[in-house]
Amino acid sequence: MRTTSELWQQWMAVDLALRTRLSTTLATLPSYLAHLPQGLEEFFSTVGWNTCVHPKHNLYSPQLIPLFFDQPLSGTLLDTACGMLADWQSAGSIRSDVHVSTLEVQHPFLFDRHIDWSRFDSDKPGQLSFLRRLGDEARSRSFQFKLIFPLHVNENHFSTAMLDFADTSIWYGDSLNRNISAHDLRGMRNFGNALGLTFQHSVKTLPHATQHDDYSCPDITINTIERFIWPETKPWTSEHARAERLEYVLLLATHNGLYSFPVAYVS
Repeated sequence: MRTTSELWQQWMAVDLALRTRLSTTLATLPSYLAHLPQGLEEFFSTVGWNTCVHPKHNLYSPQLIPLFFDQPLSGTLLDTACGMLADWQSAGSIRSDVHVSTLEVQHPFLFDRHIDWSRFDSDKPGQLSFLRRLGDEARSRSFQFKLIFPLHVNENHFSTAMLDFADTSIWYGDSLNRNISAHDLRGMRNFGNALGLTFQHSVKTLPHATQHDDYSCPDITINTIERFIWPETKPWTSEHARAERLEYVLLLATHNGLYSFPVAYVS
């Protein structure tokens, strides 16, 4: 647990980073990110160093700090980004057959050998409750339904999976180009079986970028999901990785891409 003093020091370190190591990034932006300097200026003039920037996801400004540096991002931040993409999708009525979910999908897979899948359709599905809700939605749509979500792999890596209930295919995208883990694959197949479906044996490749560092996997996971819903989205590249993270500071803070911050957020 970080102290108030530590949070303040880290927030000040962000300001220093923007004036030093990130100054080159902001001076050489691609045209589609040319708005960043103005957006960041408004962000720091409005948002305090320890304020709730998004109540729905309990997101506070210090949680955005890793986006200003070349370091791993938390699963919480990744889930918040997935929630943001889901909100955009719902608001725009885009790809209504696709449901963007979070790391919560994976939880039963991690303990798959200890999960009683016979409880899936019972009155008390227990640890399968979240998947049951998703399964009920798939059923309500006669399985014309795709579920895309992040996976937490080997404790320090993130990837993306997609289940197509209509053609019973499993898709997987890993920025390190690794294969899907056995327990995740088994969990997905058990999920399908619980719904009366048999997923295909082979796993298809979900289009994704490749990372060349040890911290960009969550960035690429977000980009993979975004590109699946909005194919015109530019693929993640290491060249613009820092700038893309700064863009996500603004997107996560406003949650709708509009750089207007409620006065209530000022502290």
